[in-house]
Amino acid sequence: MDKIKKFNWDNYMNTVSYNTVLDGMGAFRELIPTMFSPDKEQIYLKTDDVAYNVNDTDVLNLKLTELLESIKNEARSVKWSYEDLYLLEVDYLAIASILDDKNKLPEEYKYPEYYLELAMKDFKAGI
Repeated sequence: MDKIKKFNWDNYMNTVSYNTVLDGMGAFRELIPTMFSPDKEQIYLKTDDVAYNVNDTDVLNLKLTELLESIKNEARSVKWSYEDLYLLEVDYLAIASILDDKNKLPEEYKYPEYYLELAMKDFKAGI
């Protein structure tokens, strides 16, 4: 059997433009992920298709609560989706991390993974 040289994905991603990556996604282009702006001043949330200012901690705290509720609702939904749960979880943990870095994470959210675990118990109960 011939030895196949592995493609260097890291090098590829470091050398091509984002538009090149998007063009290569074709029909999957709608899968643009949650991400930060280059200056790290905004975060684009995939689940909302909206960017938020990372310094507006009041709005981010509201968003954190909304995301946790959305996760719980999705987990309880008859039409739940692994993908939707995953995307909500990514956004929830990103916002929790921003707030934690700024020492603005509310006391009741100090352990964001714990609340995800509780939401997933609802999910498992619905299976």
